[in-house]
Amino acid sequence: MKKAVVLLSVLLMSMVVSNTGSAFAKNDKTDGVYTVLTQGSTDWVNVFTPTQKPWLLIKFDDTLTNPISRWTDPLGDKFKSTELVVSGKNKVWLSFTDDFWPGLGDDKIGKWNIRAFEKLDDGRSLIGTAHFTVIPEPISSTLFLLGGGALAIRVYRKRKQNA
Repeated sequence: MKKAVVLLSVLLMSMVVSNTGSAFAKNDKTDGVYTVLTQGSTDWVNVFTPTQKPWLLIKFDDTLTNPISRWTDPLGDKFKSTELVVSGKNKVWLSFTDDFWPGLGDDKIGKWNIRAFEKLDDGRSLIGTAHFTVIPEPISSTLFLLGGGALAIRVYRKRKQNA
């Protein structure tokens, strides 16, 4: 019995540590199109939980006036970002409104693809892509493992008692 509890505790702790590390991996990027956690942030994040609203940062040397982004969800549905925040001449943050993102529910879990583009006054086009993944909350996985562990212990005890 003690071995089962120790094994379950070790498994639970390793899962919590691995989820925490992967959910908040950040790098700095200089120019291009990438996802960030908040409006105004320049720290790249490529894994989000369902409660975190992703933002797309478009950052180039050229002046940005009217960038467009198309977001494709894990089911293949396409959306256009609905919130635009321009900061300075060469940084733009795009996302969804606060009531749209939660309304997607479980459909937002999985890999998302974003294509962003803008046509410049001189005829050139800026085009970029970004990808991010929405994962279930770490607590959900933890509760699932705890429930499974409790059921396994119950089955083990019943078998031991019947033997």
